[in-house]
Amino acid sequence: MAKNNKKKKTQGQGQQFLSPESFIKERARTLPLGKCYINDDADEAGIMSIIVTRQHTGGRISMAGFLVDTLCLGVKDTFYHLRMEDYELEDYLSRYPVYFRECSYEEAHNRIYGAIAFAEEAGIEPHKDFRLTQYMLEEDNDDIPLIEYEYGKDGKHFLVCHSNLEASRYLPTLRKHLGDDFLYLINNQERDDELDEDDDYDDYDEEDDDDEPVYMADLVAELEPDDLHITACGLGIKLDLNASIKKQREQYVKGVLEKPKDVLMRLPSEDLMMLEDLAGESEKDRILIYPNTSADSLMYHYGLIEYDDEDEESCFYRITEDFWKAARPHLKEVMNEEANQARLTVEGLILGLVNLYGCVNIKDTKHYMAQLMELPEEAVAELFDIVLSHSALLPTILSSMTSDSEAIKADFDNSVSFVSRFRWESTDKLLEATAHRDDKIPARKEYTLEEVIMASSIIPIIPNAHKEDFTRYLCSQLGYDEDRANLICHHLWLRAQHEEDPDDTRGSYFEYFTKEVVSNAPKRPKLTGINEGMQALQAYMNGMPRWILKGHTPEDISR
Repeated sequence: MAKNNKKKKTQGQGQQFLSPESFIKERARTLPLGKCYINDDADEAGIMSIIVTRQHTGGRISMAGFLVDTLCLGVKDTFYHLRMEDYELEDYLSRYPVYFRECSYEEAHNRIYGAIAFAEEAGIEPHKDFRLTQYMLEEDNDDIPLIEYEYGKDGKHFLVCHSNLEASRYLPTLRKHLGDDFLYLINNQERDDELDEDDDYDDYDEEDDDDEPVYMADLVAELEPDDLHITACGLGIKLDLNASIKKQREQYVKGVLEKPKDVLMRLPSEDLMMLEDLAGESEKDRILIYPNTSADSLMYHYGLIEYDDEDEESCFYRITEDFWKAARPHLKEVMNEEANQARLTVEGLILGLVNLYGCVNIKDTKHYMAQLMELPEEAVAELFDIVLSHSALLPTILSSMTSDSEAIKADFDNSVSFVSRFRWESTDKLLEATAHRDDKIPARKEYTLEEVIMASSIIPIIPNAHKEDFTRYLCSQLGYDEDRANLICHHLWLRAQHEEDPDDTRGSYFEYFTKEVVSNAPKRPKLTGINEGMQALQAYMNGMPRWILKGHTPEDISR
């Protein structure tokens, strides 16, 4: 009997601790429907925010949210929060950036599924997370009374995008399923300036199609003369500075397209890997979505790719048609070439050192590299100089931070330099913050070769004894996946480098964590979970190497 009781207890515990995903799939539809909400301007806006709730026996509430585009795209986003208290839901709705009104479940259900069906006519599937949150809704069958609503504009699908690149994601699919029988608007400033209030959106035909390829000349035309000269030097292209700026731009584009292999041999590893990813895509697809870090792709600054933010987490890159056609045949050869591998190795080591120390100079960098590579300093210095003269990345990393050009020439090796892609607003403040700790921290912290290499990636993995505990909290308590957790760590690292006081627990990283990470988490933590998160955050930040501490952590200097 005792044995049977124990078995029943174990089974009960297994049911009690279902994962959130399993709970939604297996239990959500057994809970009674609660109140539903929709933004009060839904019919005018074309975008609907719909909230559907389920009532737990003990009084708590689970909810799912749906961002619905009724003009074309259907369910664009969806999320959920489980076991909320009444006051938590009220607070959540009050902070939402729309005004809600209560609606019937039947209205919510028909608006969501009606928009999905309309989008599917154009070949657009609902957001991937709808595969889970659909279980917060009732099944879409005849038990739900049918209510018909209007979708699109004048009976047609009407795509509204915020950028050319966003439009490029959808236009090929719409044309495949609808031909030319749809409307679209690219809602950027340039297009807005061309439109009158009474413009007919049908006027945008194939000639106005922003899905057309982009070419280098289009992007290079936007470069200022000084930027054009810098980029030309970075790619080893000679310009006639006595010629007109139009002629110089033409010389730049011609120089890139005539020697694409030479250009590839100068690009940093993350740009080359991006091109490798692109080589695996279809011929028509020119778009890649990458994490939105604080370091832009160098190809963007050199007029080789078009760039646009998608949101705070990711960004679009679209390569120019002419550069891709010229460069693609050489990509595999460049990636396998021994000289290029040596350059990428040196670049990676230097970038890792700068990410760990912030301020460096040429002389110290050569010394660090000799230690890491276990080579004579003379050999490293020779290798360094060769790589420096054939790299598009290193000049931007090791650009001098002083305007005194004569002083640079006089003592180039000792000129303090800083990674420009992660630059402080005021470099003088960075140097001052470092200098006033020199007595307490006379030497830079030593790192292993493996740590330096890890710190050189596009999202640097910075040594931190508390990272594992912190990322575990982000994944288990807040519901983030591993990639997103690493991106959060990256943003926290970057914010830490801009804090003049490493003991400041209310700095920009604290605000970022509370307002961005916790508030937008896939899972809503309990109060005890938030306290746990604050402790994990503080331990993580105390273990974070700081530029202003010469690579040491607040823990190091408090010992």
